[in-house]
Amino acid sequence: MLPPKLPTPALAKNGTPRSAKRRKLGECGLPNASQVAHDGELQKLGHAQFYDPNQSMAERRAVRKGIRDLSKELTESRAEYLTPSSDGLVKTLERANEIFATVRQTSDATLDSRLLVSTADLHRY
Repeated sequence: MLPPKLPTPALAKNGTPRSAKRRKLGECGLPNASQVAHDGELQKLGHAQFYDPNQSMAERRAVRKGIRDLSKELTESRAEYLTPSSDGLVKTLERANEIFATVRQTSDATLDSRLLVSTADLHRY
């Protein structure tokens, strides 16, 4: 016979794990209290133009696709972009800036920065 479980911070009063409760609330589409507070702070500060945790998945997919396509083009046209008369790197940076204007998530900003680093590395040659 096992001893009774003692209550721990990870267990709710009814014995179910707290993470399960959070997961159930998220599945219902109900935001938790910290999300509501965070969203309120962002709106109050006016940072929605830079970070929007509620950006639609369609917008995020379009941003990631644009960054991937631009990165692929940069990799495939590397030899062409290294010629002195080429303006491909400048055009790549201009398109990257257009895409970055729609970035609202940190993970997408990371992809964008990776593209900019790759472009800068080509410029050194």
